[in-house]
Amino acid sequence: MLRQERRLDHALFPGGRRDLAGSDLLRARWAALAVYEGTPASSIAATMRLPASWLPRLERIGEPLPANLSPAMRVALEGSLPDFVAELLVAERGAEDALALARAFGSRAPLTVRANGLKGERDALRERLAAEGVGARPTRYSPWGLVLETRVNAFGLDAFQEGLFELQDEGSQLLALLVQAGPGQRVVDACAGAGGKTLALSAQMRNKGELLAFDVDEERLTELGRRARRAGAHNVRARALPEGDAADAALAPLAGKADRVLVDAPCSGLGALRRNPDSRYRLKPDDLVRYPALQRAILGRFARLVRPGGRLVYATCSLARAEDEGVVDAFLASHPEFALRPAAELVPAELCQGPHLRTFPHLHGTDGFFASVMERVAARPG
Repeated sequence: MLRQERRLDHALFPGGRRDLAGSDLLRARWAALAVYEGTPASSIAATMRLPASWLPRLERIGEPLPANLSPAMRVALEGSLPDFVAELLVAERGAEDALALARAFGSRAPLTVRANGLKGERDALRERLAAEGVGARPTRYSPWGLVLETRVNAFGLDAFQEGLFELQDEGSQLLALLVQAGPGQRVVDACAGAGGKTLALSAQMRNKGELLAFDVDEERLTELGRRARRAGAHNVRARALPEGDAADAALAPLAGKADRVLVDAPCSGLGALRRNPDSRYRLKPDDLVRYPALQRAILGRFARLVRPGGRLVYATCSLARAEDEGVVDAFLASHPEFALRPAAELVPAELCQGPHLRTFPHLHGTDGFFASVMERVAARPG
């Protein structure tokens, strides 16, 4: 219901006057959702024993939106998005593409897994899942991914309990292709969280080398530890960091010593609204100011760890240029020792806009991700 709430309310409460509350509001929305998904209004009204006065409201659900809506309002209603998000998408993507994106946000994200290369390859996992009664097809872009075609509790599968796969969106899997971690390297995952990308990097490294996973949230790092043990990822070293400037002292011994650094920064999550539908109602306009400031600070802090010739990958699951190109452009302007490497050298060109990776649910079937690859080409001036 969260994916369609604003569109449904537009039909239920013309003029924006919400005259239902509590259980009545909830019943009306569930009924409206059923009509939106194809059940005749008269049938759902009878089944749910709704007041006769509600029927005209439900019959409006299937009607097209008014033709005189502004592009941003149409996007807001189609995607059940806050006005400021709809305005941003129209401004940055254009009305037609923003509308297609908004409609994609109203769909369910596929259940995608990544085969754990430490315990077997994708084809073997596909056979194992089939033996458990789960159909799966290979992902389009990631060499490790499978889309589960059977509705199932993936966490309850024996294959999951044995560490043969992790749940991970295909767009997220692509970040490991950009990092290109190798056996024997020192690799840093700057904002590791519960470790989805950390474990993908460990598999790339074949458990050889040092993989340092940092985060400010100790509980999430504890979960990472559990996941790493299940996956057999023995080269992961999880480390909690203090927030803010105090992190600099903790990271100082690693300055200039990392072959690869991934900064998958905290962000607004605009690219993952399909997967996290409730998050659209928590977004605020000042997020697009607050997050870029935090992202610039984190990127600058961890860039110091990259050795000459090493690689820095900056990523978000946002679609806002302020959090994406804006952060990278500001970083490069103040860090001439780094140079952009075209992402199209590492992933299919259709996933790229300019030198950056950019994926979209309506174009690629993945969550919305942004990533830039930067390589340290010189020592830091001064």
